[in-house]
Amino acid sequence: MKKTLLIITVAALTGLSSFGQGYFALGGPSRGAWDIFTTPGVTHLAATMDVALFYGSASATPAVESILNGSPTNAASQYTANPWTAITGDANFTQVVDSNTGLPVTPSTGANSSWVYTTTGGFSAVPVTGTAAGTAYNMYVVAWDKTYASVTAAAAAGAAVGWSKVFSYTPVSNIGTPASLSSSGFVPFGVNSVPEPATFALAGLGMAAMLVSRRRK
Repeated sequence: MKKTLLIITVAALTGLSSFGQGYFALGGPSRGAWDIFTTPGVTHLAATMDVALFYGSASATPAVESILNGSPTNAASQYTANPWTAITGDANFTQVVDSNTGLPVTPSTGANSSWVYTTTGGFSAVPVTGTAAGTAYNMYVVAWDKTYASVTAAAAAGAAVGWSKVFSYTPVSNIGTPASLSSSGFVPFGVNSVPEPATFALAGLGMAAMLVSRRRK
């Protein structure tokens, strides 16, 4: 009798654990992230980018949003600060990891600038480490020059990068059908070259000079 109860309890706990995991649909739409870096200033669709997704609490705002005042990178832009510093140094947002594989989700774009990600077995409902079904998260998408295979490598090289505006996403349980990113508020964006560090330094000096001038007036 005790053995039977133990088996039932373990099975119930396993079921709850599985049910509690958050499942996401992590594919991106056509024109989801376009290339503005291969030919500077010229927008085109291409299979030249890798993609990562980041999530945080529903009350958190990504640090990278401060660089373009909350706008996605939707045109050739002059970044006022190194976006990679904001992306990799943001303690409030975590890169999405497929709990089936234990690896970060980094799909590549296709010729129409969309991307597709499936987990073990080819399933499009992906269990994401550290998330719970029914809990809303703030998310944003980052894409970069796929010459660099990971966020870490791309950041170290100062690779071309772009990001979406933050949107809200609520994952489902393992028996549900997760919503697409687009239906959850994802807006496509462009991927731009990042200026050399010296450019940021000059921009900083220029802003400092302007502040000093205003104070004197």
